[in-house]
Amino acid sequence: MTRAYSSDLRERVIGAVAGGLSATSVAKVFSVSASSAIKWVRQWRIDGRTAPSLSIGLQI
Repeated sequence: MTRAYSSDLRERVIGAVAGGLSATSVAKVFSVSASSAIKWVRQWRIDGRTAPSLSIGLQI
């Protein structure tokens, strides 16, 4: 299982992209995957949220 990225890291990535850099270049600088950076920015543009979504896990 992968570890979660910190909210601070997400905010810094989003801030850099909002400042005009590409998500791909920002991902390299912050050592995260480009797909993560793109997803975080997309979610932020949709609803302004920078926190990860809640995972409720397996329901039986």
